[in-house]
Amino acid sequence: MLIQDQNDDIFGCFMVEEWHHSGNQFYGSGLGSFLFKIHCKSQGTKRVADSISVFEPLFFNNRYQHSNTKSLTVGASTSGNSSLFVTDNFRDGSSDKSE
Repeated sequence: MLIQDQNDDIFGCFMVEEWHHSGNQFYGSGLGSFLFKIHCKSQGTKRVADSISVFEPLFFNNRYQHSNTKSLTVGASTSGNSSLFVTDNFRDGSSDKSE
C-alpha cells in the first residue's frame, strides 16, 4: 500500500499476507512485512525522493494486520496506537508508534 497524504508525505506498507475481512481479529505473522516512509526534498518546483526509512515488526505482540468493512490497520499496541490506520474510503487515517 502506497499513500501520499495532503501534506505530500509518502508512506505505506508491504504486507506478506493478503488483505481480507477479519472481523475483530488481527492476522498475519509479521515476517517479511514492513512499513516505510519516503523522505523527499525540494528540487526546483518538484519534490523528489531522497531516502527511505523502513520499519520492521518488533514482535512484541501478534497485532500485525487487521481489516474489515470500515478500515485497514497495520500494527497495534495494547494502548490502542496503530502504526498505520486507514479508513475504508482512504480519505482519513493516522500513523503512530506501536509495539
